[in-house]
Amino acid sequence: MNRANLVAELNSMGFKTLISNVCMVFVASTILDDIGVFELELAWETEELRNICEHSSAAEAALGPLVITDFKARLADMRAAITVDDLFFGEQAQATNGSPAVIRIMLQPTGSIVFSSNHSRDKDVAGVDWSQVKRIRIMEITNDAV
Repeated sequence: MNRANLVAELNSMGFKTLISNVCMVFVASTILDDIGVFELELAWETEELRNICEHSSAAEAALGPLVITDFKARLADMRAAITVDDLFFGEQAQATNGSPAVIRIMLQPTGSIVFSSNHSRDKDVAGVDWSQVKRIRIMEITNDAV
């Protein structure tokens, strides 16, 4: 099949429309991604927690070599998520005695990440609708073996 026949065949299958639609979706998603629509916004309880999340050397020093691989994978999952509901892991704990509702993500073999909603609407409520949470505050990162 020569090039002209291939182009004619693709056009007959709606190729131009498909390419046009793909381009529009790509441009729209790029614009929305640039303004932060497609990402979970992370905040940290302390500067130390921020350093652990942003610098591999700080993370390895704090968590050790066994937990670091799982930590990096879970952090990448969190950064790729749009809402907390997109995270398919984690154990929820409801708010108690003025403490916010949190999610604890276990890190193999002995660590965890604990975070809460960072929306002002969720500060004083017992139940959080995690499917609506687009901002989180990382409160604790631990390795019980270190």
